[in-house]
Amino acid sequence: MITKLVIGLGNPGEEYKNNRHNVGFIMLDKIAQNLSVNFDNNKKKSLYGRAKKNGIEYILLKPLTFMNLSGESASYITKFFNINTEDIIVIYDDMDIPFGSFKIKKGGSSGGHNGIKSLIAHLKSDDFTRIRIGIGRPSGGKQVNDYVLSSFSKSEREKLDNDISIDVIEAVKTALFESPIIAQNKFNKRINNEKKENKKIDKKDKKMIKIVAKNPVKQENKAKFIETVKELIEKSRAEEGCISYNLYESLDGKYLTFIEEWKDEKAIETHNNSDHFKSIVPKIRELTDGEMDTVLYKEVK
Repeated sequence: MITKLVIGLGNPGEEYKNNRHNVGFIMLDKIAQNLSVNFDNNKKKSLYGRAKKNGIEYILLKPLTFMNLSGESASYITKFFNINTEDIIVIYDDMDIPFGSFKIKKGGSSGGHNGIKSLIAHLKSDDFTRIRIGIGRPSGGKQVNDYVLSSFSKSEREKLDNDISIDVIEAVKTALFESPIIAQNKFNKRINNEKKENKKIDKKDKKMIKIVAKNPVKQENKAKFIETVKELIEKSRAEEGCISYNLYESLDGKYLTFIEEWKDEKAIETHNNSDHFKSIVPKIRELTDGEMDTVLYKEVK
């Protein structure tokens, strides 16, 4: 009987439970629940559960070594159960994929992900299947390490627990019980089709409003300005009418500029009347070196 391994990457401990970097653990819990598998084995810093289906024995594994040493746990389990690298599926976070999407890929480099680096080093191979869960990139000057160790917002977690996890569970089961290639062709194609459809919808919707709000900020106030707007950016993105909300720095370093996209004028009005807007924007104005230059745009062609 062939034995396969599904690994979810993350950091052990309650303080990391809802972190973006722990999306591998989060998804593996959902998969275990769907397949009625219990994590009832804990050996060599490896928490795992075992089950059988369709002539396949499979193991769901959470390395408890912390992310950067995940390969130690994976190496122990693969040797103990005699698992081939090509029969391993790894679920983890990826900043190069927007939140709400995921991609399936077999083989390749680590892409800078320390957990994958550790796996490749300890398994002495990169020939395993990756299910990369999108968490998006940080904005507003937030450092990468701070971002991946930050928690999902309430709205993000709801989407993760429902829409995203349903598709990820189906993708893992397809890769596990059919083949990774079938899963890759099926789900990557679906995601690409959804992106094309969304672009068509966006082009048809001429009500969308883009806001460019340029703020002159002195160098000594820049760090405080960026720190102050973090909550504004996070809560604004969670608003129903928000399409995108980002902060950019001009190349000459003189301006910090909000570039926002809203569904329509009503969405902007709701945003301007929100508690987070009313409480944070006055603080921002105290840190600017002059008037905010705000221009609203609508698509005309």
